[in-house]
Amino acid sequence: MLINKQKGKHRRGGHMDRRIKKTKDLLKETLTELMEEKELRNISVRELTERANINRGTFYLHYQDIYDMIDQFEDEIISSLLSIIEKNSPISADYYILPVLLQVVEYLYKDMRFCKALLGKNGDSNFLSKLKTPMMKQARSSFPSFQKKYDETFVRFLTVFIVSGGAGVFQEWFNEGCKVPLRSVIAPCEIMITSGIEKIS
Repeated sequence: MLINKQKGKHRRGGHMDRRIKKTKDLLKETLTELMEEKELRNISVRELTERANINRGTFYLHYQDIYDMIDQFEDEIISSLLSIIEKNSPISADYYILPVLLQVVEYLYKDMRFCKALLGKNGDSNFLSKLKTPMMKQARSSFPSFQKKYDETFVRFLTVFIVSGGAGVFQEWFNEGCKVPLRSVIAPCEIMITSGIEKIS
């Protein structure tokens, strides 16, 4: 009897989780629409919830305000990207970088509309800086052999070049509506990074 009650509780919990996810997805979609129309700082909780047809009380169950909401969405993106890089570490001269770049871009592409709005003129201008800091830290840990061979300054600027350059390329791709084929975007990045790593290894 106890087992049946626990199963029922689990089912109810699972149903609640799906409802929460559905609510958050709707809020994210609506926020994206609004960022396509106006600057993030001009979007209010009232406007967001009215357009999403969601009670403001429901919004405040999950977020403190619009900026807390955007922070949580950004943290989710950053966490996922770091996980992709971590699973493919360490990087060496004979490492084939294309699979990693594909995984990163494919993840972003699934959420293209939100990422495009976030990186656009109305989005969060601090997002790239927020993204680059942990990405550079993770990238540095992927270059163990370089840290033994080169000094701190060399390794630091190497990671800045790779992360900032990659971020700039993908931002341009998103701003253009991802019209250029994915492999055409990644190919020059892979050549530059791989050639550079081979030269300094």
